[in-house]
Amino acid sequence: SGLGLLFPTISKNCLLSSLNGTIKEPLISGQYWDAIIWTTGAWWHYLYTGDLEFLQLSLDATINLLDYLELTEIDSTTKLFRGPATFVDGVSGYPDVYANNVGSSGYILDWPKMNPLRVSRPGVGLPMQVLSTNSLYYNAYQIGIKMIEQLEKKKTLTSNIVQNYNNLKRTWNLKAEQLKKAINNQLWEQNNQRYYYMIDPISNSKLELTETLGNCFAILFDICDSTQATQILQSQHITSFGVPCLWPPFTRYSASGTCGKHSGAIWPFIQSCWAQAAIQLNNIDKFANEMFSLASLAVRDGTFADCYNNLTSFAFEPLVNRLNVEEPIAIQKSVLSATAFLHIIFKCLFGMIFKSDYLEFKPNLPQQIDSIQLHFFRYKSTLLNISIKGPGNKIESFTIDGQKKSLFKIDATTNGNHSIIIQMKF
Repeated sequence: SGLGLLFPTISKNCLLSSLNGTIKEPLISGQYWDAIIWTTGAWWHYLYTGDLEFLQLSLDATINLLDYLELTEIDSTTKLFRGPATFVDGVSGYPDVYANNVGSSGYILDWPKMNPLRVSRPGVGLPMQVLSTNSLYYNAYQIGIKMIEQLEKKKTLTSNIVQNYNNLKRTWNLKAEQLKKAINNQLWEQNNQRYYYMIDPISNSKLELTETLGNCFAILFDICDSTQATQILQSQHITSFGVPCLWPPFTRYSASGTCGKHSGAIWPFIQSCWAQAAIQLNNIDKFANEMFSLASLAVRDGTFADCYNNLTSFAFEPLVNRLNVEEPIAIQKSVLSATAFLHIIFKCLFGMIFKSDYLEFKPNLPQQIDSIQLHFFRYKSTLLNISIKGPGNKIESFTIDGQKKSLFKIDATTNGNHSIIIQMKF
């Protein structure tokens, strides 16, 4: 999200609050199946701040979690990690075999204790293998390698630790490639030109639903090739108010003319990921559609809800409860959604690309926007005033303090106040 750019201390404290254990043996807490998303957030914090001490802690925490989950949650047949979908802790995001068998609970983690004869072992017991969650594990391996390379580059490691980490890099690179291969072999759906939502061993099937977040991750993390990425972008269903989290909704919702909170609803943080995926493929129209769709909802309501009904555009409220399952209404004021919109502004519209040693610019101004400005933007030790004139997604000229530059970036070691002016074209 965009939180770490504006409030790095608060962002760091949020990340630290999710750690248990000790400084020497940190453990990432939270919902076990997608707790590894913490690694992605930790890496972005480092790119924003250059905090090497935190980077070392983050690497240690990542090692510990991956070691544990590799032992407990990898399916021996598919070579995929077991566990629910990223962020989907409610049963509305799962087939009836799960949603019907949690009593009155709406929490997917209650399923194993209520269905002891169906659980997978070892591990927690939830047998499904989902695109988004496996994509996060792939990305965690890749980020872990980058963390090691940064610590080596900054010369913070002793020679014996360097050797151990070099071995770990080779191991993680091999595991990442194996997982990427498993994702594409097991989950790519050639007929519909997108990925399956999940493998469900209970029904012995693969769900032909579009998990938008998982498909976004596949594009953003380079799990799919360029042909697959283009096919995903073209095949994705988009509602009148934005991209849905899962499509189509499960029949238990669509038959009643509604959607579930995790089945067809619109989540701004997923819109943010979709916008960035579109930008990565140079599709400025799909990016702009998502940005303006979300902006219109926020302007109308004066705030960002955590999710919206795709039929009414208003903050989600369950309209049907056929399963007698408690399904909470949307949070009316969501930090997650607000910072997701900031993510769209900073990384898509202004085109900020954060690297370990510099900040690069590749703006994307749709036809509806001819100029944007951002004042007093802090990047490490410098304050930037940024003015972009468009429209366009190709840089025609780039100046820093009036001096024309051929490289469209500012170094991480830059100090003081500076003015950047960018002229765009199509």
